[in-house]
Amino acid sequence: MHKRRATGDKKKAWRKKRNLSLEGCLKIKSLPCRICQLKSLEDFTLSGTSNLEKFLEILEVMEKLWWLRLDETAIEELPSSINYLTGLQNLNLQGCSKLKSLPCSIYQLKSLNLVGCSNLEKFPEILEVMEELRLLRLDEIAIEELSSSINNLTGLSYLSLQGCLKLKSLPSSICQLKSLKDFNLDGSKNLEKFIEILEVMEELQSLWLDGIAIEELLSSINNLTGLWGLSLEGCLKLKSLPCSIYQLKSPEDFTLGSNLEKFPEILEVMEELQSLCLDETAIEELPSSINNVTGLRSLRLEGCLKLKCLPCNMDQLKSLEDFTLSGSSNLEKFLRILEVMEKLWWLRLDKTAIEELPSSIIYLTGLQNLNL
Repeated sequence: MHKRRATGDKKKAWRKKRNLSLEGCLKIKSLPCRICQLKSLEDFTLSGTSNLEKFLEILEVMEKLWWLRLDETAIEELPSSINYLTGLQNLNLQGCSKLKSLPCSIYQLKSLNLVGCSNLEKFPEILEVMEELRLLRLDEIAIEELSSSINNLTGLSYLSLQGCLKLKSLPSSICQLKSLKDFNLDGSKNLEKFIEILEVMEELQSLWLDGIAIEELLSSINNLTGLWGLSLEGCLKLKSLPCSIYQLKSPEDFTLGSNLEKFPEILEVMEELQSLCLDETAIEELPSSINNVTGLRSLRLEGCLKLKCLPCNMDQLKSLEDFTLSGSSNLEKFLRILEVMEKLWWLRLDKTAIEELPSSIIYLTGLQNLNL
């Protein structure tokens, strides 16, 4: 009698289990359907269970399960019954290299990680508005394009397509993602054109375009009115920038690619831009209108081999704290400083071709570190 009661108590305790982890269980190949009866289960971890080829068919609603980790498993697809996980908020499928397809019901999540799903060639159509999905990571997957229905993910704030080597185009409907704050295309090196931004996107704060194949940015970039970080590092085909780039009132950090030959005139005062990185670009000179970037704190021109001179009005950059010219080996003369620059404390002139420093260096009254 006591044994039966003890067995019953164990079953009740099992069914009330909140966390179940089978991480790294290399011999597991299948799961029992009765797991669906664990109505209290909140966190289910199968990470690294590398011989698990199939996830269970979910026959009953599981409303409390909110974290499901299937990263580094061998599953090829998820069952459409995944929608019975009505409380699921976070699904991790990172490194599932055999995964080939996803059910449409996947969009009921808040967070979806598909990094390294290298055989995933197509992302399913989004057939209805999905407000819950906030984070979508599609890094290093095999898609060639995103569906235009991406605009149905109305709550999306983070979208990453980093290292998607087959990606060639983007749908213009991305502009309708009004909640998007961070968009990462770093290393998607076959993407030749960035979208025409037809609508104002005031929430987008960070845009990473490093290493993509674009030759130009469209003037509609100025519709990204809330942008504070823009990176174009390693964009080897990029040769010019639109003047409208300076209508971005909010950027604090701006990094540019190595074949850029000319920096556009700065036609109006920019108070917000704090960091400008032009390392290893092909520019020969900076425009004299650089003094319009009145809030600039860091200016980098490291390894600019074609740079020969600096505009004389750079001493008007009163907020400048860090100025790097390291390795700009054709720069023969440093500027004559006509006004006090009390905030500049780091000046890197190592491996330049300068023969002397002007006596007006004393106007750098806050200088603490000088590298020659």
